[in-house]
Amino acid sequence: MAAFAQGRQIEIRSSELVKGFQSSGFVRIIRPVFSQEGSTLASDSADFNQSANTFEAFGHVVITQPSGTVIYSDHLNYDGNTKVAILTNKVKMIDGDATLTTDHLTYNMTTKIGTYIDGGKIVNDKNVLTSKNGYYFSASRDAYFRHDVVLNSPDALIKTDTLRYNSNSKIAYFYGPTNIYGKDDTLYTENGTYNTQNDQAHFGKNNLYTQGSKSLKGDSLFYDRKAGLGRAIGNVFFIDTAENAQLRGGIGTYH
Repeated sequence: MAAFAQGRQIEIRSSELVKGFQSSGFVRIIRPVFSQEGSTLASDSADFNQSANTFEAFGHVVITQPSGTVIYSDHLNYDGNTKVAILTNKVKMIDGDATLTTDHLTYNMTTKIGTYIDGGKIVNDKNVLTSKNGYYFSASRDAYFRHDVVLNSPDALIKTDTLRYNSNSKIAYFYGPTNIYGKDDTLYTENGTYNTQNDQAHFGKNNLYTQGSKSLKGDSLFYDRKAGLGRAIGNVFFIDTAENAQLRGGIGTYH
């Protein structure tokens, strides 16, 4: 079928059947493949409004971008003027080794930013992140999570309310009260980073490390879980309740 005007106009690359409905202003298309500025959008069927440059797609929706990002869903509303796609039901976005799943995703094809507000999950290698709200930036591979955020990594369980995670570096950044649970220890902070690849953490606000009867506080705290090494700087306070011991200083190191 001949393509429509070039540029921002949605084009029909291929289809099996087109039915016109003049009164409603749209055409019903069976198995369409739309394209716009390098991206393709396919589905089982769609109602296309050429004059409005929009369409609604049903069944086996697949969006493929030149960058390699692919998005699947059962239903799609797409506006070719704003390039905003609203996907619902069994939404799955695959971006390299990161996979985002949710039931409602708003995705901007130009900025490559995806947003969900009703719960979602991102799986990246062995890390699994869930939250109520999420914002995924495909260009930088940064994801921002808000409300009931949980990060499961092979060696730690992280619970917080605000978190940024980069799928390339696999580093988590905390911006509020955060608990990191290990096999036999716990870290608390309100600002810092945790590298899920080497298990190294840097904390900078209200920091507390606990293991059994021992706890270590400091203005800043570094912890290497694999090496079993903790280092605190500034207003250091170490307590061992089993030994009834308390130590204070400017720098503290715990093996």
